[in-house]
Amino acid sequence: MAMQLTNIARDVGEDLGRRRVYLPREWLSADLQRKLSGSSNLAVAQLSNSDRESFYDATYRLLMLADCYYVAANAGMDMLPHDCRNSIRTASKVYQEIGNEVRKNNYNSLNQRAYVTFWKKIWLCLLVVLSSYMFSLLGYVSLGDNINPRTISSVDKPAVQETVRTVVRRGNTAGKIL
Repeated sequence: MAMQLTNIARDVGEDLGRRRVYLPREWLSADLQRKLSGSSNLAVAQLSNSDRESFYDATYRLLMLADCYYVAANAGMDMLPHDCRNSIRTASKVYQEIGNEVRKNNYNSLNQRAYVTFWKKIWLCLLVVLSSYMFSLLGYVSLGDNINPRTISSVDKPAVQETVRTVVRRGNTAGKIL
Protein backbone atom coordinates (compact mmCIF):
# COMPACT_ATOMS: atom_id res chain seq x y z
CA MET A 1 0.00 0.00 0.00
CA ALA A 2 2.79 2.42 0.93
CA MET A 3 4.62 1.93 -2.36
CA GLN A 4 1.40 2.38 -4.35
CA LEU A 5 0.63 5.64 -2.54
CA THR A 6 4.18 6.83 -3.22
CA ASN A 7 3.74 5.93 -6.87
CA ILE A 8 0.55 7.99 -7.04
CA ALA A 9 2.29 10.95 -5.37
CA ARG A 10 5.17 10.75 -7.84
CA ASP A 11 2.92 10.60 -10.93
CA VAL A 12 0.37 13.37 -10.26
CA GLY A 13 1.37 15.43 -13.32
CA GLU A 14 1.65 12.44 -15.67
CA ASP A 15 -1.71 11.14 -14.52
CA LEU A 16 -3.33 14.54 -14.99
CA GLY A 17 -1.96 14.58 -18.54
CA ARG A 18 -3.77 11.27 -19.08
CA ARG A 19 -6.96 12.76 -17.61
CA ARG A 20 -6.64 10.75 -14.42
CA VAL A 21 -6.47 11.92 -10.83
CA TYR A 22 -5.82 9.26 -8.21
CA LEU A 23 -5.53 11.66 -5.29
CA PRO A 24 -8.60 11.62 -3.04
CA ARG A 25 -10.90 14.30 -4.48
CA GLU A 26 -11.96 15.44 -1.03
CA TRP A 27 -8.33 16.47 -0.38
CA LEU A 28 -8.45 18.90 -3.30
CA SER A 29 -9.94 22.38 -3.08
CA ALA A 30 -13.59 22.76 -4.03
CA ASP A 31 -12.58 24.98 -6.95
CA LEU A 32 -10.17 22.37 -8.30
CA GLN A 33 -12.74 19.63 -7.83
CA ARG A 34 -15.19 21.63 -9.98
CA LYS A 35 -12.54 22.16 -12.65
CA LEU A 36 -11.72 18.46 -12.72
CA SER A 37 -15.40 17.51 -12.93
CA GLY A 38 -16.18 20.00 -15.67
CA SER A 39 -13.14 19.54 -17.88
CA SER A 40 -12.27 16.45 -19.82
CA ASN A 41 -8.80 17.81 -20.55
CA LEU A 42 -7.29 19.95 -17.80
CA ALA A 43 -3.60 20.44 -18.55
CA VAL A 44 -0.91 21.24 -15.99
CA ALA A 45 -0.22 24.52 -17.81
CA GLN A 46 -3.84 25.60 -17.20
CA LEU A 47 -3.62 25.24 -13.43
CA SER A 48 -3.74 28.36 -11.31
CA ASN A 49 -1.38 28.84 -8.38
CA SER A 50 -4.15 27.86 -5.96
CA ASP A 51 -4.83 24.70 -8.02
CA ARG A 52 -1.16 23.81 -7.83
CA GLU A 53 -1.10 24.42 -4.09
CA SER A 54 -4.12 22.16 -3.73
CA PHE A 55 -2.28 19.38 -5.57
CA TYR A 56 0.85 19.96 -3.45
CA ASP A 57 -1.18 19.79 -0.23
CA ALA A 58 -2.89 16.58 -1.33
CA THR A 59 0.47 15.08 -2.32
CA TYR A 60 1.84 16.00 1.11
CA ARG A 61 -1.09 14.26 2.79
CA LEU A 62 -0.70 11.20 0.57
CA LEU A 63 2.99 10.86 1.45
CA MET A 64 2.20 11.26 5.15
CA LEU A 65 -0.30 8.41 4.81
CA ALA A 66 2.30 6.36 2.90
CA ASP A 67 4.75 6.92 5.78
CA CYS A 68 2.24 5.36 8.18
CA TYR A 69 1.98 2.32 5.93
CA TYR A 70 5.78 2.07 5.66
CA VAL A 71 6.03 1.98 9.45
CA ALA A 72 3.37 -0.73 9.65
CA ALA A 73 5.02 -2.73 6.86
CA ASN A 74 8.45 -2.43 8.45
CA ALA A 75 7.08 -3.82 11.68
CA GLY A 76 6.07 -7.00 9.87
CA MET A 77 8.96 -7.24 7.40
CA ASP A 78 10.82 -9.80 9.49
CA MET A 79 7.85 -12.14 9.36
CA LEU A 80 8.50 -12.64 5.67
CA PRO A 81 10.43 -15.72 4.54
CA HIS A 82 14.17 -15.08 4.59
CA ASP A 83 14.65 -15.70 0.86
CA CYS A 84 12.44 -12.75 -0.16
CA ARG A 85 12.79 -10.41 2.82
CA ASN A 86 15.74 -8.35 1.56
CA SER A 87 14.22 -7.87 -1.89
CA ILE A 88 10.98 -6.56 -0.46
CA ARG A 89 12.81 -4.43 2.10
CA THR A 90 14.97 -2.93 -0.69
CA ALA A 91 11.92 -2.14 -2.83
CA SER A 92 10.34 -0.46 0.17
CA LYS A 93 13.47 1.62 0.81
CA VAL A 94 13.66 2.68 -2.86
CA TYR A 95 10.03 3.79 -2.86
CA GLN A 96 10.50 5.63 0.44
CA GLU A 97 13.38 7.45 -1.24
CA ILE A 98 11.10 8.36 -4.17
CA GLY A 99 8.77 9.93 -1.60
CA ASN A 100 11.73 11.84 -0.14
CA GLU A 101 12.56 13.14 -3.63
CA VAL A 102 8.96 14.36 -4.03
CA ARG A 103 9.38 16.16 -0.70
CA LYS A 104 12.65 17.73 -1.89
CA ASN A 105 10.69 19.06 -4.88
CA ASN A 106 8.28 20.73 -2.43
CA TYR A 107 5.59 18.16 -3.31
CA ASN A 108 5.58 19.36 -6.91
CA SER A 109 5.07 16.26 -9.00
CA LEU A 110 2.97 18.15 -11.52
CA ASN A 111 5.86 19.04 -13.78
CA GLN A 112 8.77 17.26 -12.06
CA ARG A 113 9.17 13.50 -11.86
CA ALA A 114 10.96 12.30 -8.76
CA TYR A 115 13.34 9.42 -9.23
CA VAL A 116 16.10 7.56 -7.45
CA THR A 117 19.42 7.30 -9.25
CA PHE A 118 20.93 3.94 -10.10
CA TRP A 119 23.75 4.45 -7.60
CA LYS A 120 21.35 5.43 -4.83
CA LYS A 121 19.40 2.22 -5.49
CA ILE A 122 22.63 0.23 -5.28
CA TRP A 123 23.48 2.00 -2.01
CA LEU A 124 20.05 1.23 -0.52
CA CYS A 125 20.35 -2.40 -1.58
CA LEU A 126 23.78 -2.65 0.05
CA LEU A 127 22.46 -1.11 3.27
CA VAL A 128 19.66 -3.65 3.42
CA VAL A 129 21.96 -6.60 2.75
CA LEU A 130 24.62 -5.40 5.18
CA SER A 131 22.12 -4.73 7.95
CA SER A 132 20.62 -8.19 7.44
CA TYR A 133 24.09 -9.71 7.61
CA MET A 134 24.98 -7.73 10.73
CA PHE A 135 21.75 -8.79 12.46
CA SER A 136 22.54 -12.44 11.67
CA LEU A 137 26.06 -12.04 13.11
CA LEU A 138 24.58 -10.63 16.30
CA GLY A 139 22.29 -13.63 16.65
CA TYR A 140 19.22 -11.78 15.48
CA VAL A 141 16.32 -14.16 14.89
CA SER A 142 13.32 -13.29 12.82
CA LEU A 143 9.89 -14.85 13.01
CA GLY A 144 9.88 -15.36 9.24
CA ASP A 145 12.86 -17.71 9.41
CA ASN A 146 10.70 -20.39 11.05
CA ILE A 147 7.48 -19.94 9.09
CA ASN A 148 6.84 -21.78 5.85
CA PRO A 149 4.54 -19.56 3.73
CA ARG A 150 2.89 -22.62 2.14
CA THR A 151 1.63 -23.79 5.50
CA ILE A 152 0.95 -20.42 7.11
CA SER A 153 -2.71 -21.30 7.67
CA SER A 154 -1.73 -24.36 9.70
CA VAL A 155 1.16 -22.88 11.68
CA ASP A 156 2.16 -24.94 14.68
CA LYS A 157 1.37 -22.55 17.53
CA PRO A 158 3.95 -24.01 19.96
CA ALA A 159 6.67 -23.53 17.32
CA VAL A 160 5.68 -19.89 16.81
CA GLN A 161 5.55 -19.36 20.57
CA GLU A 162 9.03 -20.85 20.91
CA THR A 163 10.29 -18.54 18.15
CA VAL A 164 8.83 -15.55 19.97
CA ARG A 165 10.45 -16.71 23.24
CA THR A 166 13.79 -17.05 21.41
CA VAL A 167 13.48 -13.53 20.00
CA VAL A 168 12.57 -12.11 23.40
CA ARG A 169 15.32 -14.08 25.17
CA ARG A 170 17.92 -12.59 22.82
CA GLY A 171 16.66 -9.09 23.53
CA ASN A 172 15.50 -8.49 19.97
CA THR A 173 12.12 -7.58 18.56
CA ALA A 174 10.58 -8.74 15.32
CA GLY A 175 10.16 -5.11 14.29
CA LYS A 176 13.87 -4.33 13.95
CA ILE A 177 14.60 -3.05 10.48
CA LEU A 178 17.28 -1.23 8.53
